[in-house]
This record gives sequence, structure tokens and C-alpha cells, in this order.
Amino acid sequence: MAVGCLAREWGRILNIEMIKHVIKQLAPPVFVTLLRWVLRANGRVVVLGRQPDWEVVPEGWRDDDARSRGWDHPSISATQAAKWNGFLAMVAGSSPLGVSPESPPGAAPSASVHNTLITFAYVLARTALTVGTGRVSVLDWGGGLGQYYHVARAVLPEIELDYTVKDLPVMCRAARSLSPEVAFVEDESCLARGYDLVFASSVLHYARDWPAELARLAAAARQYLFITRLFTAAGVDTFVVVQRPHRHGYHTEYISWVLGRDEFLAAATAAGLALEREVLVDEAPRVQGAPAPVQVRGFLFRRMEHRRP
Repeated sequence: MAVGCLAREWGRILNIEMIKHVIKQLAPPVFVTLLRWVLRANGRVVVLGRQPDWEVVPEGWRDDDARSRGWDHPSISATQAAKWNGFLAMVAGSSPLGVSPESPPGAAPSASVHNTLITFAYVLARTALTVGTGRVSVLDWGGGLGQYYHVARAVLPEIELDYTVKDLPVMCRAARSLSPEVAFVEDESCLARGYDLVFASSVLHYARDWPAELARLAAAARQYLFITRLFTAAGVDTFVVVQRPHRHGYHTEYISWVLGRDEFLAAATAAGLALEREVLVDEAPRVQGAPAPVQVRGFLFRRMEHRRP
């Protein structure tokens, strides 16, 4: 077990791929095979084990699981910032909106990314028409470096934007110089006011108490709440998964929920939301051990009544 502890410690400090290469070159095959079984590390990054990108966490969401804070890692903002200029060039030009800050350099436009960004454009246009003033206020919950702000400016240059992003401190620090037109907020003080559109892309399922977070977002929405890139599954209860996003350059792991679709929609109704449109998201993570296929979806809700000024 001492070997396993030492290797796990290396994995936190050094590049995992380098460690795998060195150990495989120096150690006899039987030793490598043994390590693949020993270095399980309670579901965390292992040095030699070929763990799946996605996997069910049978024990559920434990409050002491450090992976619940996996997004709070500097490699995420650093990796996205390194690809930022390519993303901005795509947005500013006339090419398809098919590149994200997570796309590798030189990647061909993706129909999946294009669908997600154009759907956001539809939601923003719908909001602008509903508001009817030429000015739209947006809260982008978990908005990263502010990429959706730049998409909004490109697809609807005729409207004025009051754009706020709420994200983790490590992301906000990197984002402020890249998107100076956006207000970046590191806490929930942004929920003290209302917004024409509240938008959350690939974020709600990472909240420990997602029904409470959904209710807070709904309360801040004057007109629309758009939850997209949400991990759901039909006909089953909500369950927990771990994602290992190492192929994207993120040296971390994080856990999330896969929300039972019926449970999610019931929570939305309880929060005072009416479903206007469900949208497809062309993502389908293969989750090892999942009780049902994971479906990535978007949901456009409208407030049943408008309580906030």
C-alpha cells in the first residue's frame, strides 16, 4: 500500500501521462498489472488504471468527497484561456459557430457546439422580443470566461446587453481581463436583483442541492430561465457520476448528478416555472454503470408570474 500512496502523491504533482510512461518502461509487466488494481485511490485519479471518462458513483454524493469541488482548479481556466483567441476569431467572423473554448486548436467546426450556441441565440432573441426595450439583462450562472456574452454580441448586435457572469473565483480572475465588458461575480450577491434572462449551461447538475439552486435561479428570472447541457435520464431516479476530463487538459475530476427527468421537471414546476420548449443537445456521455442512458438536454422555462421588479 505504501507504493500506492507514493504513486498517488506523484499523480497530484506531476503530469499523469509522463508517470504512466516512465513506470511502464521501468517496471516489469506483472508489477504494472498489480498497480492497476492497487491504485484505485477511492475513485480519484490513478496513475496506471484505465478508468473510464464517466462512471457511476455507487455511494452517492458524500459531503467529504473532494471531487465535489473539482471545478475549482486552475487548469480549467488556464486551458480555456489558451484557446480564447481562436474562439473569439470564430465568433467575430462569418464561419459557423462551431468552436468552443474547450475545442482543441485547429478543430473543425462541431455541429454539436453549433447547435448549442444557435439555441442560445434563439433564447436571447426570444427574450429581447418579450422585453421589447432593446436592452436585455442576463445572468449567466457558471458562465466561465464570458464566452456566451461574445456570442450574444455577434448574433444580436442590435440589442444592448447588461451581462453578469457568476463563477468560481479562479475563473473570474482569469476572465476579467478577457471579457472586460462583463460583470464577473464570485458569490451569490448577483441574485439580489432580477434579470430578463437567467441562463445556466452545464452547471446545475454540479450543485449539491440542485433543487434549491434551481429555485434561486427561478426567483431571479423576470422572464425566462434557460437550463441547458443538463445531464438527465428518463425513467430512473437521480444518481451520481464522476467525470474525468483529462482529455480536455483539465487535471481534475468532478462529481455531478444525472437528474431524473421527471424529478427535475417537478422541481421546476414547484419553483414557479412553466416549460416553454425542450431542446436537444448533441452530447451523449457513456457512463459506466448508469441505470439508463444519459441524455443531455436544454429546457427553456418562463416564469408563471413575475414577482421581482
